[in-house]
Amino acid sequence: MERRAAGTSLAERATESGQRASPAAMTANGFGYGSRPVYLDRAVYTTITMMSVLIAYDGWQNLKFWAAAGVILGPVLAMFVSHVFSASLARQAELHERPGRSEQMKIVRTELRFLLLAAPALTLLTILTVAGVSLGSSIQVIISLEGASLGFWGFVAGRRAGLSGWPLARTVAGGLIVGLLVLALQLFLEPGHASLVA
Repeated sequence: MERRAAGTSLAERATESGQRASPAAMTANGFGYGSRPVYLDRAVYTTITMMSVLIAYDGWQNLKFWAAAGVILGPVLAMFVSHVFSASLARQAELHERPGRSEQMKIVRTELRFLLLAAPALTLLTILTVAGVSLGSSIQVIISLEGASLGFWGFVAGRRAGLSGWPLARTVAGGLIVGLLVLALQLFLEPGHASLVA
């Protein structure tokens, strides 16, 4: 009886693990900085995408505040739309039919939380603009902040893995190094041309 119960428990754990691995199931489980490690990768590549756009964009001196805010928010909105679309496709494949309206809205509500990734940059842009800092200088500060935030995500991942001391410090350092590598793109990328002028 005990062996049979153990076997059942193992099967249940396998089924539960399979459900957690499902893209649709992962989408339905919420943002959870600490509750679902799968969302760490989304936070990281959304941050890197935002940094890359800000680095490549040229003509900040020609923009007004709201146009600059739009350039910052644009990449995050694009990631939001792609997340909703990919999660909907994954759910459709799992259900073998199109998700209903309530399920679709649940996906949208879950993915809306990713828009919060733009909040620190937009808040800093507002503060620096009010303080009289030029848009060009403000964007440089924001890019540096976003690079440093990769160290924060490294810390979150390390803590989720149960790391402490030097192993945790190495994980944080790894995130900061990636941030520095993205910042180094400024030395090699030829900026584009601004299309949103004042």
